[in-house]
Amino acid sequence: MTNKSFGFTHPSLLVLLFFLLMIPLTAYLLTRPPGSYNITSKASILDAVRGNSGDLWADAVLGQPDFAQGIPGEVTSFTGANPDGVIVDRSALPNRVYVFDGINSRILGYKSLGICTNDPSKACTSKSDCGGQACQLEVAGINGTKKADIVIGQPSFNTSACNGDGTFLSYPNFPIPSASTLCSVLPSEPSALEAGPGASMAVDPTGRLYVADFYNNRVLAYDDPFTQDKVADDVWGQPDFASFACNRGQGVSASGLCFINNAPTKPEVGGVDIDSAGNLWVVDGGNNRALRFPKGTDGKPTKTADLVLGQPDFQFRNPGSSASQFEAPSALRVAPTGRVYVADSQNGRILAFDTPLTNGKSGTIFNSQARKVTGLDFHIDGNLWANETNNNQLILYSQSGTPLKVLFKDTYKPDGQCGSGSVCNSPLGRDSCNMCNSKGSVGVTRDGDVLPAAASFSQTVNYYQSPIPDPTPGVAYPAVAQFFSPPLGSINMLSAKSLLSPRGIAVTSNQFIVADAGRLLFWNTSSPSAIVDASPAAGALNASSFTQRTEPHYGRIATSQNSLWVLKENDLQRFSLPVSNGQTPAQVIKLDSLQILGQSSSTGQQSLATGVFADPSDRYLWLSLPYQSRAIRVRVPTNYTGTYVIDAIIGGSDIPPIDRTWHRSCPDLNTLCAPGAITQDRNGNVWISDYYLENEGTGKLIRFDSSLFSLGNSQLITKLVANATQVFANVYGWEPAFDSANRLYLGTAAFVTDRFPIFVDNILSQSGSTLTISRKFPELYSQAFSMKIDQGDNLYATDMNRGRVLIYKNPAGSVTPPPPPPPPPPPPPTDTQAPVVSIASPTNGGSVKHGSTTTIAATASDDVGVSRVVFSVNNAIICTDTSAPYSCNWSVPGKPNVTYSLGAKAYDAAGNVGVSSMVSVKSVNK
Repeated sequence: MTNKSFGFTHPSLLVLLFFLLMIPLTAYLLTRPPGSYNITSKASILDAVRGNSGDLWADAVLGQPDFAQGIPGEVTSFTGANPDGVIVDRSALPNRVYVFDGINSRILGYKSLGICTNDPSKACTSKSDCGGQACQLEVAGINGTKKADIVIGQPSFNTSACNGDGTFLSYPNFPIPSASTLCSVLPSEPSALEAGPGASMAVDPTGRLYVADFYNNRVLAYDDPFTQDKVADDVWGQPDFASFACNRGQGVSASGLCFINNAPTKPEVGGVDIDSAGNLWVVDGGNNRALRFPKGTDGKPTKTADLVLGQPDFQFRNPGSSASQFEAPSALRVAPTGRVYVADSQNGRILAFDTPLTNGKSGTIFNSQARKVTGLDFHIDGNLWANETNNNQLILYSQSGTPLKVLFKDTYKPDGQCGSGSVCNSPLGRDSCNMCNSKGSVGVTRDGDVLPAAASFSQTVNYYQSPIPDPTPGVAYPAVAQFFSPPLGSINMLSAKSLLSPRGIAVTSNQFIVADAGRLLFWNTSSPSAIVDASPAAGALNASSFTQRTEPHYGRIATSQNSLWVLKENDLQRFSLPVSNGQTPAQVIKLDSLQILGQSSSTGQQSLATGVFADPSDRYLWLSLPYQSRAIRVRVPTNYTGTYVIDAIIGGSDIPPIDRTWHRSCPDLNTLCAPGAITQDRNGNVWISDYYLENEGTGKLIRFDSSLFSLGNSQLITKLVANATQVFANVYGWEPAFDSANRLYLGTAAFVTDRFPIFVDNILSQSGSTLTISRKFPELYSQAFSMKIDQGDNLYATDMNRGRVLIYKNPAGSVTPPPPPPPPPPPPPTDTQAPVVSIASPTNGGSVKHGSTTTIAATASDDVGVSRVVFSVNNAIICTDTSAPYSCNWSVPGKPNVTYSLGAKAYDAAGNVGVSSMVSVKSVNK
């Protein structure tokens, strides 16, 4: 061993649909593929010291177990997050099941799925395990007694980080993988729930598991994860377990892999298979090809491919649509006859290749209506299941390509629709019949039970019991069990310790409150120093449990002296302070019922407020209305009884009808465009961030002097951007926060900035339209959507799409910040030259004392720079050094007269690798 159109509706689906729509749909900034990152050096954010005041390092995290975790929800052994791929190991009885748990960067393993009804002491996965009697399946999410038995790719069932670093603590260096890690969400990903590749996995007749480790650009094999360990035993596509670069950083070859493909639909599924001869097949999607790694003399596949399909030879990677080309292929299976089926995803087809096989051979079209097939698997009768992701159907094809069976719909319908409007006779609900956006391999038990996975709205694995019936118009076949449900559609688990999508935060003298999408949670605390990492919430408002979510979701929140004000789409809810568990709103104000000063009735126009500021004395509220390009001030009636009246409007003289058009233009730069957040600084000035989700708005940060808005006015006050005191262009900020010295803290958008929140020491003294930043926070956020400052100048910030809140103890302190650093130099030209490395000592043919510690020294050079040197003994890595002079202390085993081969590999920042000549030494008595 080695060290989206739907044919049905469902309440839970609508919940998740709304949630996903509120997350940015385009996630590209800083989402670079491995191979364009730097290699990890000795200095990184991992060395940050937490717990000190006066710096910009976060001191505590809520919603996650530690700073390295960034997938929303509590990760457990019975929940998943974008599960995209299942494989059944039929070599074991009962059959074992592996689930690729997409954005959790892990694989869950199940020894069995239930117990026999005729013998509860006997485990089972299908009826055959019970002598043909019923197997009582016990996988049922939080209510099931059967949880996963093992986890691969993570150190525990409660973590989810890519290569141990899911929040890019190592920025700008990509986290180094190992034989114990997987990476299916890039640490730079700004919207994890919209990410995560699938996997078309394979198991050989001995039970050896093969999986494509997508963002590490490698294939891993695990000899026997259930009885040995969960550490990979073999790797293809990389020279060792610590490498990750696309094509090894050396260009296309017969030994490198690159799974990332920039095709329009981005299938993002890595596929592998083992044929009957023991050859390893890999769908190398980023290189638009399929490779065969032949079985070697040791019985295992070699590390160099001997056959390529989709390209004329091993040096090409061009996409194409001819019979000899692929574009973003995602899965393959090899029949016992040697026939190879390839899911040519971007071209919407399945190609079949018959023997004899040659490089660049043309295939025949098996199916041309497939719409992004991402999984292929043989049924027990030899026919082929095709997971047609964009057709939202799972089809069993005969060997001639005729549809035989249909799952997810009533009949074969390659129409791109999800659901068929058919009858679903199941107590589990419609999701047991209709799965949307299923990806990856499909598990098939020895009885022919079928187990597909689906992310999207279901977030589960369905178990369809054999025999699968012939299609019946109007009736869809239901699953008999679901792995991660209830709760249906949940991303991991909602709990007192987890956050899903924190949108708003508020702080009082003794409570901290978070609006977490459909939940309102609170913590009782007198100081942030009393909050430790992963502290559970003390209670939930307007709910009977921590798992209960409401619709529509909560937005930003604010507190005044006596009240908590909460935005909830078209409602403004008021809770009395302090809040308590289960507390319901004291008042609900309908935004469209607000009257405008001087008018006798409501206009019925205003709705969907996204920013709120509450006057500490409860005299007024400021609200931002991004879909009406306005901000409004609302008078709070005495004792909260009476009419709430709009007495000031910013952006125009009235409130226009709502405009929900995405990416609408704002030609009149004298008005607001999409004001997403609004607040006041410590001097009473009004600040508006003219920017909102989905890259809406002008990106301006606008200040209106407090003198422009008198209180008790008898006539409506209206202001345009031309009346603003200060307008900063191209800021693209979220919710501003000001400390007692009126210093600004602001998170910035993922689409057009570098996503490091900013600190501005002297904003009121700045002139001109360019905001001068004093300092940037050192930690990369997904979206620092909301920020608040408490009375001790402690900062609270939501990292929205990572399901966490970061807390900073008086981050600015009283120290004058240093001037901003100079701009970084331009990037160097592409580096293709490998480093040169050699072993300096011991010398070849020399001796070492057995049982002693010997220093292995190496010299290494590169035209740009060496990032690390990896030392090995007998091809096993023993240590890594990242700075010259390069050396490694080796504990020589205590056995004399043994010959050892010493080696070294040098890496540069581009992923190029130099390999030393081997040095032979012998252990002796000295």
